Parts: sequence; C-alpha cells; structure tokens
Amino acid sequence: MIRTIALLITIAAASFGWTAEDGNPGSANEEFRYPKSEDVIVTIIDSFSVPTAQQILGLDYQEDDPYIVIMDNTANLIRGIVPNTGSEVWTMASPGNGNFSMCQTGAPDYTWYANSWNTSDIYRWEPDSRGWTVAFPNPAQTLGRGLAFDTESGCIWEADHAYGLHRIDESGNSTLYQPSWLLGAISGVSLFPYGDDLGIVIAYYDFYYFHFFSFDGASLDYIGEASAYVYNFTDSYGITYNPVTDTFYWSHEIYPSDRRIAELDYEFTTPSSLTPCTWADIKTAF
Repeated sequence: MIRTIALLITIAAASFGWTAEDGNPGSANEEFRYPKSEDVIVTIIDSFSVPTAQQILGLDYQEDDPYIVIMDNTANLIRGIVPNTGSEVWTMASPGNGNFSMCQTGAPDYTWYANSWNTSDIYRWEPDSRGWTVAFPNPAQTLGRGLAFDTESGCIWEADHAYGLHRIDESGNSTLYQPSWLLGAISGVSLFPYGDDLGIVIAYYDFYYFHFFSFDGASLDYIGEASAYVYNFTDSYGITYNPVTDTFYWSHEIYPSDRRIAELDYEFTTPSSLTPCTWADIKTAF
C-alpha cells in the first residue's frame, strides 16, 4: 500500500458562514499553493448534460443497473440516467429540504440513504417503506455533502465540507477522518478498489482538483492529487465510480449555468521506488 506522501501546501484559514442553494458554504481559498504531486493523472474522456435535470449535485452509480444516479435538489428528485448520454430512465422523490447527495446499498436490500444541508439527519428509504424516514442523526450535522456506500464493510462514507470524512455504519455509529490539509470545502466523495485497500477520492466545491486516499480499515493514507481542467469552470459537486469501465463520473458547472457530468479516466504514476500502475494493472497482476 502506498503510504503517506509528504505534501507542502499553504492554506489560509477559511470560514464557513452561509450556504447557497447548491450547499456551497462559500469557502473558496484563493491563497494556497497548489500541490506539485504527479502521483495521479486524471483525464476527461467524455462530457455530457442531463436535459431533464434542473440541478446536478451528488452522484451515485447503480452496479446492478448501469445507471448514474443524480440528486436534483431544485426539483426535489433523484434521477437515474444513462451514462454518457444523460437520458433519464427513472425518478424518485428525494426527502426534500436541501438534499445534496444519496447512496444505495445495492443487493439484496436496495436501501437508499440521503443527507441535507438544512437538517441534521440522515434519511433512509427501503423498498417496503412508503417514503423517506429519518435513519439516525447525521454526524456531520448540516455539513454533510457527498455520500458513498462501501458494500464490503456495510458503511456509508460522507464528505463533511469543513472537517473531512465520516465513516458511518447503518446504525449511525461513526468515525471522523481528518486530513491534515484541505483545499477548501469538500463537495463529493467516491470509493474505488485500490489493491487490498479501499480507495477514496474527494472533490471540492471551488476547484477542479481531486485528492486520493487509501483506507486499510483503520487509517486514511494520502495517495496523491490530480486536476481535470475545465474551461470556464465555476463549481464542482459530486463524484462516483463505475466499476465496469473503471472510470469516475464528476458533476460540475461551467459558466454561466451549464451543468455537466464528465467521465474521468485515471492513472497512478509513482515515486521512483514504486512501479507505475493503474487499477487494471493491479487486477491483471492477480
């Protein structure tokens, strides 16, 4: 496992005062030095819109059905769409009231979880229920943003826009992991395979930068950072992983109000003591 790599970065203090209609607390930091790591390369290989969506915030991916799931808070809907075309396949009502993201447990339960920046709860929807109910108090309170579900551990990972990442079991017990530095307010989180460990990537509201980590069940270790330059970029929101294509989907906005989802390919380059590899290379090795 790649262990923590030293990173020198200057970050000015940020304050988190107000929340916009996309959950952005308005905490952009314009004075930090960008990291110089070359550990991860991210490439945009496709970009598309969702014609029916009024807003595209948090993302999830349904493994059993090949659909990207988006949170459209403006319409109070969760939408299932076809990757790379944006065509809508299904919708379901969201809990309402400032929902940023959702995640699904997959088979056999197919339970959904969602959060809100206006309430301090995590919501649950189950197939035999008549709607959303409060599952448990949100450890991030109103600061929760992106959600992702780890089927191996049965835990939810939640991006806390101010403090880091919460790992939450389905009873609401949680652990907070705090990286020693953040570029600004975290907006999205996604999980992906990383050797014997769990790979984690986070996105930021105000930047097209991503930070990658590995989790061995106990500690969160830094892998590296990457950027995906977008002309006229304004905001970044959710990110999710497609295990079939081994790519990520990233929701963002382009000036003046072009809401897009980009498909991201990625590659791990390495320090001199390690062998360059992608996840495909790791799978081949086994």
